[in-house]
Amino acid sequence: LIDFGMATLSRSVAGEVRGKQSYQAPEMHTEPQYDAFLADVFAVGVVVFSMAAQDYPWTCTKRNACQLFEYVNMFGIRRFLEKRKLRKGNGEYLIDVFTPAFTELVDYMLQVQHRQRCTLGESCFAAEATGISRRSVWDCDWMQGVRPVSPAIGGTWRPRSPGRA
Repeated sequence: LIDFGMATLSRSVAGEVRGKQSYQAPEMHTEPQYDAFLADVFAVGVVVFSMAAQDYPWTCTKRNACQLFEYVNMFGIRRFLEKRKLRKGNGEYLIDVFTPAFTELVDYMLQVQHRQRCTLGESCFAAEATGISRRSVWDCDWMQGVRPVSPAIGGTWRPRSPGRA
């Protein structure tokens, strides 16, 4: 899951494309400088999607390199889920396999536009710090009942009940 050879200690990254092609946030290919925290949200979103679908959503996020990503870029992840079938299923569409709450989580994490992407709850994105209210994964319905691990706030991770994604 983690390739430390691709890691950076900087939040702001300029002129570097890091990670495997499926996990790269789109802004890595289009922006002269990008926020590594928001790029990480995208990569985690690919992991979450892949675990639930048992398949990658696309092969590459570089413009015009992958038809699947181009579809998401044009129509959004929800329309993509309506068209994409479960690879190891019986012809079910992903929108029918994923719960609405899980679809919301994946949608917020895999936003093509980084300004619309949710955060992982980092304090640097808090409204108090930025003056802008930005959604966190912890605000999504699918994450309700799960608290982030944080000794500072006494949090402990509790698994969700078994069932659908």
